[in-house]
Amino acid sequence: MEKIKYNKPALTVDKQIELLKSRGLIINNKDFAKNILSNISYYRLSAYMKFHQNDDLYKDNTTFEDIVYLYDFDKELKSLIFENIRIIEIALRTKICLHMCTNYGPHWFYDIDCYKTENDYEKTLKILENEKGLKKDTFIKYYYKKYSEPALPPFWMLAEVLSMGDLSKILDGINFKDTKAISRTIAPGYYVAPVITNWVHVLATVRNICAHHSRLWNRKLKIKFEEPQKIPTWKNNSVPIDKFYGIYFVISLLLENHPYNCFNQQLNDLFKRYSKIDFSQMGFSQNAITQFI
Repeated sequence: MEKIKYNKPALTVDKQIELLKSRGLIINNKDFAKNILSNISYYRLSAYMKFHQNDDLYKDNTTFEDIVYLYDFDKELKSLIFENIRIIEIALRTKICLHMCTNYGPHWFYDIDCYKTENDYEKTLKILENEKGLKKDTFIKYYYKKYSEPALPPFWMLAEVLSMGDLSKILDGINFKDTKAISRTIAPGYYVAPVITNWVHVLATVRNICAHHSRLWNRKLKIKFEEPQKIPTWKNNSVPIDKFYGIYFVISLLLENHPYNCFNQQLNDLFKRYSKIDFSQMGFSQNAITQFI
């Protein structure tokens, strides 16, 4: 494709509204539209406009309120998913700490025998040594003030400042027998270690999507879930490996035995409040969505 110079001008809110109307979007309340576009950029909303368009033109009878309805749904969906992944993340920190620290000591990460390969050992140490939280969190500053060695604090301190992405990398590098034992505590009965490790990694990317306010509801994930062989309901329900229904299925399973689990009820309430959403765009089959609405 031959490149051209970008020459689209910036538009005022009034001009944005004129553009929307010229493309067939119904503006029932101009003041409402101006207020929204003054606080949520046109470019951000355009991700939700595309669902209501054929090329640049809007489908018949599409209103500005339809765009905002979809945006609001996605906003609430991301908040719900972010919070429940946070619960999984805290549980993951705890389970890695409990297993590794009680079996191999608080500084197990210095023991090369705890890893699959020397490369995994080196990657983990690099992650821990480069963690920015080491320089700012009060409880870690206290460690350095009181203790001269080891060079890094015990893992239960480090785990509290690690990102979920880094935790997933560390879990992936631990010896298979230990990864399997930790996976068993995360998802009893479904603890195929490579699958659980993959799920944690994918959820870390989903968490970032939510944290950065990107569109989630009909997104196709670039990093996909591995299909579990020990869970026949996955295949029976045609769970997609790259759509929201896959995210729902994995979160629901990982929270199955968690004391703070109310994920299914929260999602049920959300779906009922936004019943006009096209749930097929999220990877749900008609049979699967009937449990929610």
